[in-house]
Amino acid sequence: MKKGDILYHSIVVILFLTLIIYLFNPIIFENKVINQHDIEQWKGSSKEIKDYREKTGDEPLWTNSMFSGMPAYLIDIEWDNKLVLGIHKIVSIGIPHPINYIFISLLSYYIMLLIFNIRPAFSLIGSIFFSLSSYMIIGILAGHNARIGSIALMPLIVAGVHLGLTKNMKLGFLLTLLSLALQIRINHLQITYYTLIILIVYGINFLYYSYKENSLKKDLKNIAILSIAAIISIGTFFGELWSISEYSKYSIRGPSEIKVNEEGLSKEYAFQYSNGIFEPLTLVIPNIFGGSSQEELDINSSLGQAMLENNLNRQQVTQQLKKTPTYWGDQPFTAPYYLTALSLFFLFLALYLLESKEKVWLIILASLGIILSWGNNFEILNSFLFEYLPGYNKFRSVTFIIIITIFSIPLLGMLSLEKLFRDFNNSSINPKTSNLPDGFLTYKAKNVFESKLYKSVFNSGVIFFMIIFIPFISITFLNIPFFNGAIDENLKNLPKWYMDGIIADRQYMYLNDTIRAIIILFIFNSSIIMYFRKLFKIKTLYIILLFITLYDVTTINKRFIKEESFIRKNKDSFSLSEADKVILNDNSNNQRVFNMQNSFNEAKTSFHHKSIGGYHGAKIRRYQDLIEYGISNEIKNIIQKIQNGSDDFSKSHIINMLNVGYLKFNNKANGVIKNKFANGNAWYIKKLEKVGSPKEELEKVATSDLKNVAVIDNMQFPNLKNEYSNQGEIQVISYNANHIIYRSSNPEISFIVFSEIFYPKGWNVQINNQKTELVRVNYVLRGLEVPPGNNTIEMKFKPDSYVYGNLVTKISSIIFIFLILVLSFYEIKNKFK
Repeated sequence: MKKGDILYHSIVVILFLTLIIYLFNPIIFENKVINQHDIEQWKGSSKEIKDYREKTGDEPLWTNSMFSGMPAYLIDIEWDNKLVLGIHKIVSIGIPHPINYIFISLLSYYIMLLIFNIRPAFSLIGSIFFSLSSYMIIGILAGHNARIGSIALMPLIVAGVHLGLTKNMKLGFLLTLLSLALQIRINHLQITYYTLIILIVYGINFLYYSYKENSLKKDLKNIAILSIAAIISIGTFFGELWSISEYSKYSIRGPSEIKVNEEGLSKEYAFQYSNGIFEPLTLVIPNIFGGSSQEELDINSSLGQAMLENNLNRQQVTQQLKKTPTYWGDQPFTAPYYLTALSLFFLFLALYLLESKEKVWLIILASLGIILSWGNNFEILNSFLFEYLPGYNKFRSVTFIIIITIFSIPLLGMLSLEKLFRDFNNSSINPKTSNLPDGFLTYKAKNVFESKLYKSVFNSGVIFFMIIFIPFISITFLNIPFFNGAIDENLKNLPKWYMDGIIADRQYMYLNDTIRAIIILFIFNSSIIMYFRKLFKIKTLYIILLFITLYDVTTINKRFIKEESFIRKNKDSFSLSEADKVILNDNSNNQRVFNMQNSFNEAKTSFHHKSIGGYHGAKIRRYQDLIEYGISNEIKNIIQKIQNGSDDFSKSHIINMLNVGYLKFNNKANGVIKNKFANGNAWYIKKLEKVGSPKEELEKVATSDLKNVAVIDNMQFPNLKNEYSNQGEIQVISYNANHIIYRSSNPEISFIVFSEIFYPKGWNVQINNQKTELVRVNYVLRGLEVPPGNNTIEMKFKPDSYVYGNLVTKISSIIFIFLILVLSFYEIKNKFK
């Protein structure tokens, strides 16, 4: 590498840092953090885990604070791959989390473009388009840190594979090993799955041309070598992968036991957020469908003026305009994923300029990302893939897959620009050494290359002007309403002037962003043409194109990054409310809390209490069934009783079996109702009600007196008695997240139900130091037959997936670091030979 290259790359890194500071300056200069909803929920769900780790130095593996209990390795368990984490911190160069992911993405995509033989100036531009797409910024603001962190390393993985197969196997192996291990360590398997899709399409394309060029044997060998890098990288994550894979079978990502032929997420759940057919146009025109679900409008907007004209005071208007339903697309909730106004231009330019080997795989990927993001709006294909593509039905929010399109278009665009400029310059002959007339080849080049540039601009422009005139034609000539959406059904009771104002603002947003795109397209390409006409030098062109790029992405991102996006770093979102104090002062028996407000979509309750609710995308499947078919009905009955002034919850059998001691309605001291009918931590039952299927079991649980009866699936847990004595005592001796000790005393053989969630992998139980087996009762709880007499019952959670998986993780991490050091040493040594 030349000194000039080092200087240039250093300037690029400084520019990346400057961009981070510009966009997120409150984090750097005001000691603030991003106000991330999902991260706030994670803090609540992980509090018990962190406290246990700090107190004991061990990992809890199980948490009781959310959904009545679930494996903790789905939330916040530390594994023996901290060496990989250390490298991640080095790459972040001290930039605060999570905005370090944006920096890593900028660097990652820049390196990838360089490896694809794209000049540094265009590599810089392409990196900015990808990394500062609104997809990345919105993801960070929402708290989807793992998703964005995994995406940030996606280009580096592709770069490593491409480098290894086309140029330098040692460096390619090293880069693949490093980048894949870092991505997997972040633990967002959905994005790793999408990365695999990119690599498969790339690999098929590569092998096809390898076959045509008679180099298949050599290239298959190279792929095998890179596969070793992938295996070692996966090994550094083996324990987590094993645990997640094991848990997946029992979560809502696994097969249903009560719904026929349903495995993984339900199609309705996964396709709930599906792009409309034309909605991917937000990649080019962000406000084409009204922007986000709730946009902040100016008081001078049509709706703002309509409100003032209808006698609302200025303060009311300003407040109401902060969350205006301008979005009129097909999704229930969304924000526009904007890439660049030049996206269509890049696609057309690639079609005209690039060879099939360069463009086909990227065009397939760009199309695939859009088609799969359509979800149920292109059901004939997406339903088939959802059912039969391995692993695809484990992931929610199919709109996320449009990141494949966002990945592909800047790469296509920069490859095309590189081809345009390289071929244009190579076609020129020095007139001093040529016998051809001066300017002849320049004229020829202009015909060949400028014509392709013009066609790309023209085609893009035609689409933009069609977008401008479609609403006019639809409304004026076809008498078909435009700028109306499904959300308007919720606004039908509002006055006509309100809807007229919203529609006028939607129209303005639509036209304004379309015209904006046309202007950016015109200026970008006018600059290139002016350079071709030798009106300025190449360095001047680079600066102009860079400024256009920065204007394009930063002005859109500033729509999302607002003052309220940041909060004080020391702000306590989990301060004890009066209601929390009431519960904690009284709850010596570890009873659970039922927050009746947004019960199963919030984890703040879990910060202070053991909650039957929570916030997680992969609840235990049976617990979700219990919520849908049992708890939801009891909630209605509980609310009705409270409205009638009653606190008799004796018939709320499911709530009682979950040992709910407190119902929380608000944060005030009188917002808590104590439940006197909770069954406790464990109790003896009189009868086992035996059924023949999970569906029967769930139905029976909803109608049985679960204080005296336990329902069991006899097909899965046979050979138990029908009736038992319920005489005896049982008490909790020690209660920790993954280790509970009970002491029981009963004159006859008895059956105990524990108000703890049954999970078939990892819970070991002993009675008087003799190993025995737990059974599942009441659809989700643990049950145990105990002999007569005084018994010590000990439960420990120690799954093999952690014990042995973590060992493999540790060994793989050591091999990983060893290979990084050895390969780096040899590369550095060769450079100085």
